[in-house]
Amino acid sequence: MIYKNMFVILSLVVFISCENNEDSTVGQLQAVNGEWLQLSEMPTPRSEIDGFVYNGVIYVAGGFYDGSSTSGAFEAYHIEEDRWEILPDMPQPAHHPAITAADGKIYVSGGWHGFGEDQQSLRAFWAFNIESGEWIQKTDMPYTRGAHRKGHFDGAIYVITGAGPEPGDILRYDIENDSWEILDVKLERTRDHAAITLADDNLYIFSGRGAGTEQLRVDRFNLSTYEFQRLPDIPTARGGHTAEYADGRIYVVGGEVGGDEPYALNGVEVYDIDTGAWFTGQSLPYNIHGHASAQYNGNIYTIGGATGAFYDTFETLTGYNYVFSTATD
Repeated sequence: MIYKNMFVILSLVVFISCENNEDSTVGQLQAVNGEWLQLSEMPTPRSEIDGFVYNGVIYVAGGFYDGSSTSGAFEAYHIEEDRWEILPDMPQPAHHPAITAADGKIYVSGGWHGFGEDQQSLRAFWAFNIESGEWIQKTDMPYTRGAHRKGHFDGAIYVITGAGPEPGDILRYDIENDSWEILDVKLERTRDHAAITLADDNLYIFSGRGAGTEQLRVDRFNLSTYEFQRLPDIPTARGGHTAEYADGRIYVVGGEVGGDEPYALNGVEVYDIDTGAWFTGQSLPYNIHGHASAQYNGNIYTIGGATGAFYDTFETLTGYNYVFSTATD
């Protein structure tokens, strides 16, 4: 059942930062009329998942469930109906997988199976045929990769960031030929548990965990030229967050911060593509990391995850499903 959780007319405070500019400007952007609404919960509470929207349906794959057990759950949220559908399980249960969609298929890659000493790294690459409801095994990735991200552009799927052998390598999958190649260009600052989103022909990479800590770094990777550009740092370093693009802005949602007392975040930070400015968005009504998200018709959906961080993840799994409208006055 949908009900109104909160309503806030959001004042957006701009943070402008750049590697070569020490000045900081604080101002006001146009206010966003935002409210978080709670929707039908995901049937299987879980974290360290990934999700993607395709034709009005959000598909959520894998994760931890029932404590530290590895889930093969594959569930679909029909946005217009506020309804969940339980689909055939993933052939290989995995937490920290990556997901995207193209041409009537949902592609799921990598991740890990098990936990602790029993954890296994995965390089499997699967496609779920939406029409037939069947899983199809595709050519494995060149390397194992977990806590990674990927995006689809112009007949290819790009795997970027994550943990595993050669974490700076960018992997390109040719959909038509079911084949992989390793690009010559490499990610300058390797990190896992980052967030990416696609806008036009650019992949934007936000924060993530590298060198043992959360990174402030933001990069843009052009999928037409294979060139990187360093962008203004995110105000709050984080890992296990998500990023979604809507109408010229990218919304970075939730995440976790490590240290002696790890904690999950409820903050939303918004990046304006045209100006390079950062500003604060309307916070979630709960802390969350390891969740899935999607943007559909200007609305940001945040699903599942854990309200605690690191080892507290296993005791705080959720099936939460909230939506935020990015519409402006």
